[in-house]
Amino acid sequence: MGNRYHWFDKTNMTAVEWVQKHLISNLQIDKQTKIASIGSCFAREIRNWLIKNKFNYIVTENNKMPWESNKIFKGDKVLSYEHGSAAWERVYNTFTIKQIIDYTFNDDQLTNRLIGVNINGEYYISDVLRTRIIYKNMNIAHQDIKDHIRCSRNVLSNVNLLIITLGLTEIWEDKISKLIVASNPEKYYKLPSNFTFRVSDYQENLSNLNHVYNLLKKHNPTLKILVTVSPVHLLKTYRDDVDVITASCESKSILRAVAGEFSHNEDVYYFPSYEIATVVSTLDRIDAYPDSHHVSQELIDIIMDIFNNKCVQIA
Repeated sequence: MGNRYHWFDKTNMTAVEWVQKHLISNLQIDKQTKIASIGSCFAREIRNWLIKNKFNYIVTENNKMPWESNKIFKGDKVLSYEHGSAAWERVYNTFTIKQIIDYTFNDDQLTNRLIGVNINGEYYISDVLRTRIIYKNMNIAHQDIKDHIRCSRNVLSNVNLLIITLGLTEIWEDKISKLIVASNPEKYYKLPSNFTFRVSDYQENLSNLNHVYNLLKKHNPTLKILVTVSPVHLLKTYRDDVDVITASCESKSILRAVAGEFSHNEDVYYFPSYEIATVVSTLDRIDAYPDSHHVSQELIDIIMDIFNNKCVQIA
């Protein structure tokens, strides 16, 4: 049996070197490949690395600013379009990804997604599908969402590769409309009372991704998808039956299993960002989580260097 079947020998190489040598990837792209990404914090880091290293990363909605978001979420230094290829904002769960693909291609534009909210005594409009997207009034919201859908459709219909990072399984669901919010904005405004917290399961998340796959391939038949599990752990949990470490491990484990099954679809590939962050970094004693939550720039560079080494053809 070849060495790739055996655990690495740290007397001969580091864990990072072992992965660089033995990781198998059937995905092959080049720097002209049109790439988009969608996800949460880690998707943003992928985006920034690809842009910095002069890949053909597609960006849209970067020439407008109709949102009040950065005035309200004052800790946010990242603009709404800087988390991915369009202003999808932070996308933490597969339900949100499914909703984005649905409203992009199925013309489900405004139903139930816009609600009035009170923030510090001021009235605003929130797009609950993107809970950190805040508008000054309903007219601006309607106009911008229609433009957002156009931009989203243009990106997803024309890119060659879509990178999806899977974040967590905890969701807030509207019992009436069945809409799922990306995150709970509780520090800033309250969701309507019909939104309730729950933990999603393996089959739901797999079904969501298969739905996304079928709709994307219908509108972009040659699209390739690279799926990875975000190595950013839960900062807190809304569960009352387990601690946050256990909740985070369970969430990532479910999504890792989902990603493995999902990658059996044609033109879908898995990349082990989570394994590099949690296993390889430990073996090499890399300070992967300097703030105990987000991954370090050193680790991002390692992950993306392995991606570059294994998936990118040099022209």
